[in-house]
Amino acid sequence: MISTKIKFLLLVVFSAIFSYFISSLIAFKINNVPYIEMVNNYNYQTTYYAFMYSYPEIYKIFFISFIVTLALVSLSLVRKESLHGKARFANFSEIKNKIKLFNDKGIIVGKYRGKLLRYPGKQFVSIAAPTRTGKGASVLVPNLLDYEYSAVVQDVKLENFTITSKYRKYILKQDVYLFNPFSYKTDCYNPLDYIDMEDLTNRNLDLQDIANILYPSTGSNNDKFFNQNAQNLFIGLCYMYYDLTTSEKGKELLEEINIDLTFTLYGILHLAQNFKITSRDGAEISKFEEIIEYLNMSEILEEETNNRLNSYLNIESKNTKSGVWASFVTPLMFFQNEVVKHATSKSDFDLRDLRKKRMTVYIGIPSNHLNKCELILNIFWSQLISVNTAKLPSECSEIKYPCTLFMDEFSSMGYMEIVDKSISVIAGYDLRMVIIYHNNAQLEKPITQGGYGREGAKNILSNVACKIYFSQDLNEDAEALSKSLGYKTVKKKNQNQNSGRGLLDHGTTGRQISDEKRALMLPQEIREMKFDKSLILITGENPIQAKKPLYFTEKVFIDKLRIVSPSLREVKGIPTETQFKQAFQNGETSISIQGD
Repeated sequence: MISTKIKFLLLVVFSAIFSYFISSLIAFKINNVPYIEMVNNYNYQTTYYAFMYSYPEIYKIFFISFIVTLALVSLSLVRKESLHGKARFANFSEIKNKIKLFNDKGIIVGKYRGKLLRYPGKQFVSIAAPTRTGKGASVLVPNLLDYEYSAVVQDVKLENFTITSKYRKYILKQDVYLFNPFSYKTDCYNPLDYIDMEDLTNRNLDLQDIANILYPSTGSNNDKFFNQNAQNLFIGLCYMYYDLTTSEKGKELLEEINIDLTFTLYGILHLAQNFKITSRDGAEISKFEEIIEYLNMSEILEEETNNRLNSYLNIESKNTKSGVWASFVTPLMFFQNEVVKHATSKSDFDLRDLRKKRMTVYIGIPSNHLNKCELILNIFWSQLISVNTAKLPSECSEIKYPCTLFMDEFSSMGYMEIVDKSISVIAGYDLRMVIIYHNNAQLEKPITQGGYGREGAKNILSNVACKIYFSQDLNEDAEALSKSLGYKTVKKKNQNQNSGRGLLDHGTTGRQISDEKRALMLPQEIREMKFDKSLILITGENPIQAKKPLYFTEKVFIDKLRIVSPSLREVKGIPTETQFKQAFQNGETSISIQGD
């Protein structure tokens, strides 16, 4: 390919030669030389002699001719190039010196000519990866074996924990936790532990954040009405728990009826459904309305508690009241499951520490439970972002480290308002998001179906500076990606044949070369990309054709696993799939968790 400097030099030479031949003719015309004399006297030396003998205006004419010719030819070439586009993939020099992806630190996004590509800084990364395209092996595992700061990873099937947790704990010296809500082998997480009920200023807002997730104000007006009343009922019961467990009269009552209340999501449901009081005359009070009346007569409930509860108690229609109660109970029923109840009964780690010390949290979700866990995942991720965007690093000396959120199966979390509304500012708090999803259709689902809608999806992806694409399985996604890559101008030979009209006229054949438009990659080429290939689009840069850095083929990652795995250390060369599997199943690369 001809360099830009050589192209410019050739353009200057052409303009000078053309101006040399044309300027003497222009000079003749300006000086009113007769046409016959002009023709008789013009040859290739005419301009030379005009310069030698200082023909009137010759220097000025040559200069103007040169400038005009240079401008016109340049303009025509620019128009020709921009007519169809000049899209191309980035080369090695650009990736190294301009895009600067050959770094020692950053998010691993691919491999180019045998070198790992790491995207530095704080900007977000997204990966569009349909099922079984190697997102775990090429993105999650490599980064978890490489990234030295805090990380939270949604770990479907627990593969990432199984392969990387021991390395992160003992080699990267991190505090490592596994929140696995569908197993007794879990570190526990209680969302209500992050609500300081003693903080009269902020507790209402913090409770409202959780209530908005449990009872979203979306959908029809009817749905909004029931959910908004359910929110008030939930917050009122949280206040009721506080009044019962902190006031002297409340403590006396709890001791008298011998009941143990817990400030958990299951505990709030239990308080609403199973709280019973035996009055001094021996009568059992079990109806919710009667319990509230008794607690008020005993001067236990505060005014703010009653204000919230009364939005439910003052509903006159029995059917409406029953509908609000059903709306309140339905999402909390998830926490009645004994395993889930255990996993959310306390907090063994603190999400507020993610930027204060090096720690890793795996969220283990068995694939067969993925469709059941939207609520708990939504609460977890929303609360994680909320508590870590309360203070900027410059406002708190305890904040020392960045934290990367590897949000695999992003759509399984449902609609998260905090992401939709705050994605443009999250990076300023040293939180970096790596969003992994299957296709655009997942993101663009209506909010009522757990997506972000077309505009919301566009907002999220517009705040992602580095986008990675594996082979796409949907035609519309492949077509959109093809368009994003751009178009280039290609030469095409056209052959035209004139068949002739007489016996002796056999016609003629003509060949013509024309410029045509072609996508840098056609949609079918994107759909048919090989398993180990990927495309990387970085804002403002030429796209990159990269390879996936599959951990089981890369020596740098295999060597890291060998440090913690005795059996892999004994293998010479690249371990086989069976040898990897055996090491993982024997627990050589993972840590023990409570309940093991």
